[in-house]
Amino acid sequence: QLEPVRQQVAGGADFAQAASRAGMSVQTPEPFARTEFIPSVGRGTALASAAFRLSPGGLEVVQVPPRGAYLVRLLSRTPVDETSFQSQSGQVAQQYLRQAQNDALQTWFAQIYKSAKIEDNRHHFYTF
Repeated sequence: QLEPVRQQVAGGADFAQAASRAGMSVQTPEPFARTEFIPSVGRGTALASAAFRLSPGGLEVVQVPPRGAYLVRLLSRTPVDETSFQSQSGQVAQQYLRQAQNDALQTWFAQIYKSAKIEDNRHHFYTF
């Protein structure tokens, strides 16, 4: 069903008008990263992969089971800011290191607690 729309748009027809004539609607999501959630589609789908494969203005029909099929047109691509990435990579690495250390500590505490023989003697000290 999308192939005639794709051919019309590739031939120069307006995307929204071609979709409307076929009884379909056009949705334009906010800019997204490859791993981000795309409204009405999901996260990590073939649609996201197709969007990152296309060059600006490119069209592709994409199957996204069980949601259906989409005609994807890449409007623009925001290039990666290498200077920002370099300045933040150290902070992100430290954040992940702290998280891994906290996870390891919590796992260690859980193992100690599980193997410990704990006797509750609060009744000797408190009267309820």
